[in-house]
Amino acid sequence: IPILILILLYNYHKNSEAIASTLEQSVNKTIQSNIESAGNFIHPVGGMLRLLAGIAAVDPAYFRTEASADLLYRALISGEQVDAVYVSFDDGYHRVVTRMDEDRRRSDPKIPSNANWHSSYIDDFSVGKDRARHRLFFDSWGHSVGGYSVPSNLDIRTLEGYAQARSTRGLVITEPTINPDTGSPILSVRYPILRNGEFIGAASANIT
Repeated sequence: IPILILILLYNYHKNSEAIASTLEQSVNKTIQSNIESAGNFIHPVGGMLRLLAGIAAVDPAYFRTEASADLLYRALISGEQVDAVYVSFDDGYHRVVTRMDEDRRRSDPKIPSNANWHSSYIDDFSVGKDRARHRLFFDSWGHSVGGYSVPSNLDIRTLEGYAQARSTRGLVITEPTINPDTGSPILSVRYPILRNGEFIGAASANIT
């Protein structure tokens, strides 16, 4: 009996080591796979934002024209995980293009039920008390199905990650937050706009 007990204990020990080793290898493979997946998920978005930031640095005024919404739309559809693309400046000006879904449509009764895309801009701070967010909605991109303007006091400089983009002068990925329009978790990715070495704003994307 003592010999049998020793054999059982020995086998149990060896089996435990083998199981632990297999489990550790499996966990390490999963971690590496997740790291690679996250990189593949975020890095293309970062590249797209670097391009937008470069354009904004060369010609900031371009994003104050409606023509720039087409560029933001092209950036938006570059990845299915991208929910919104926007360019924000230190003077308060902000332009964004987003996807529209049922959650967004429910969040505001003014949004047309057949809207699939949304484009808007917020005036800069110099407008004062008349500062507003000007919104347009599209069923297919370029075909408007409505729009409206609403007063806005949003200070884009307080957006999560914006100050970090200013200080790091590099790509910033925020912690997950809840999108107030959809109630869904998102990551915000930001890249600084530097004109002649001076920080003037950030190009950003929200990833679902």
